[in-house]
Amino acid sequence: MRNYNIWKRALYIALAVFATSSLMAQQLPKVEKKHGTWQMTVDGEPYLMLAGELHNSSTGSSHYMADIWQRMAKKNLNTVIAVQIENEV
Repeated sequence: MRNYNIWKRALYIALAVFATSSLMAQQLPKVEKKHGTWQMTVDGEPYLMLAGELHNSSTGSSHYMADIWQRMAKKNLNTVIAVQIENEV
């Protein structure tokens, strides 16, 4: 159940990033079921995420992130998933 919640949060973050980056676009990104499978569309076209995932401690400061953004760009990634895991009590 915990892994499901992590991936659910990651999907929400990814969708928020897409929504923010495409505010000037005609259509907001969305996840919809097509041909029996789930698919993300951006501007009405299928979108393939070339994603990198960051560990909880990697997103600690903007200073630390500067190097990470450069490494992600060199790998030609178009999506970054950053998940903040809260301590369970």
